[in-house]
Amino acid sequence: MDKVPVVKDKTFTLYLEEYNNLLFIHCDVYKWLKSTRKKMEVCLDFLIRKYNQPIFAAQIDNDNKHRKFLDMYGFKYVGVIKDFKGNDRTIFVKGVNNNG
Repeated sequence: MDKVPVVKDKTFTLYLEEYNNLLFIHCDVYKWLKSTRKKMEVCLDFLIRKYNQPIFAAQIDNDNKHRKFLDMYGFKYVGVIKDFKGNDRTIFVKGVNNNG
């Protein structure tokens, strides 16, 4: 499955992509407003319920801003996996046990 847009807003777009039977989320933020954070949080919770499975995110290497973004939305560290190019990627998850 390629990266598919599932939520389009004037301030952001959320995409989902399946890889190794895991559902990964990607996000493009066009304009950060106070309302953007809440809208994205609501959309993320909706997607977890809709697909009835956890959603994973891959950390962008050496990007502290991206890591803070993942923390803000409650993603928790899982481990490291190989991506489709064979590179190590740090993976986070939301939607299991008590983390959303």
